[in-house]
Amino acid sequence: MLLLLLFSTYSRVYAQYDPRPVFKGIQGKTLEDSKQWFPEKLKAPGGAPNVVWILLDDVGFGASEAFGVLTIEQEIK
Repeated sequence: MLLLLLFSTYSRVYAQYDPRPVFKGIQGKTLEDSKQWFPEKLKAPGGAPNVVWILLDDVGFGASEAFGVLTIEQEIK
């Protein structure tokens, strides 16, 4: 039972990848004791294509229009 409890706790803590880098600065009690640190900006690898992929799922007929529907005008007599 103890093994099951430890395994379930471990899987909840590390369930997903956390892209935030570990803070490498120093947090002191005053500003003079602290050291700021900023992570490196992410860059695409060399030769990477400039592609944006947009996937729409389960959209209706007028979903791509500005007001949700095409303008359909009929003459009423």
